[in-house]
Amino acid sequence: MLPIKMLGLCLSMLFATTLACSLAAEQALSVRLLELLNRPDAFDGKCVVVSGYLHAKFEDHNLYFSKECADYISDEYSIFIDDISGKKEIDFGKPSHNEKLRLESFDCKYVQLTGIFLKSNKKYPIPRIIITALREQERWYDGKKHLKK
Repeated sequence: MLPIKMLGLCLSMLFATTLACSLAAEQALSVRLLELLNRPDAFDGKCVVVSGYLHAKFEDHNLYFSKECADYISDEYSIFIDDISGKKEIDFGKPSHNEKLRLESFDCKYVQLTGIFLKSNKKYPIPRIIITALREQERWYDGKKHLKK
């Protein structure tokens, strides 16, 4: 009975932290993906804003440093994304009439996401972020246009 109570307490603390992160997104720490990977202890359990290239595919829900890292599935340059969109409401930065929007609609795009960063541990061997907000990031140059000399 005690493990069930502890599980309930842990889940309620996690959702309270997630709610606090979504309510105070403007107070989230803006960090680079490589900072999270190089100094995970400094950001563990904190609300962060980070940008990168998103893969939302079967067994590959990761935020990568770049498209090239994603193409080669370079896990050393990525963070796992906990998609809890089926369990709670996430601010996807889109009009409210499109409520069926999910993480997969941002697949293969550069995004900026807000969430709670959790460093790796025995249960989860790679660092991860529990998403509270996600927005597509506009790129200045997407490689498709010819630049003038």
